[in-house]
Amino acid sequence: TTRLIRFDVHDTSWFALDVRMHVWRATFLWLSFASLLLFGSTSTVGPARNMRLKPCPSSPNCVSSEADESDKEHYVAPLTYTGMTTVQVVKQLRDVVGKMSRSKLVEEKDLELHYTFTTLVFRFVDDVDLVVVPDDAPSESTVDAKAIDARANAPTTSGTVQVRSASRVGYSDLGTNRRRVEDIRKRWNEATRATHASKM
Repeated sequence: TTRLIRFDVHDTSWFALDVRMHVWRATFLWLSFASLLLFGSTSTVGPARNMRLKPCPSSPNCVSSEADESDKEHYVAPLTYTGMTTVQVVKQLRDVVGKMSRSKLVEEKDLELHYTFTTLVFRFVDDVDLVVVPDDAPSESTVDAKAIDARANAPTTSGTVQVRSASRVGYSDLGTNRRRVEDIRKRWNEATRATHASKM
């Protein structure tokens, strides 16, 4: 049985982790279950709004590109793009993240994508939010739905994709969310290089 579990874990495209780490994460999550009943979830579920991400909780089970860069526990760099329209960026994000194991697109609105990821063994659900932010995007206070809709079909040359990955339950994720974002980044960079190469 142990051999089968280890094979399944290593067979996934983004979760190259020894089964012992998986068990450790489950232990952290189950030990924190009682506190969750009293204090609720550590992660806010749902897509980002106004082209900005919800802040991470204080617990080490969330990473965000909009966390303070000095916060080494929660900060992760955003994805970047150049020479693409926002429509192309959103489509490529769907292609990249949609091919990842146990990912599910829950909601897409304007330049925002909200995914859930379900862990292999214990079926825990994590949330991933991606927000396309062109370099010429207005400040948060001036963004409205009409402005986003108009920009979605307008050409742009560069920008960022703000990203947040967070566990719904538990305290520590043992680095799972950071590894997930870095896997998305690797796949994104490979896809954008291929896109640019096809245009040459």
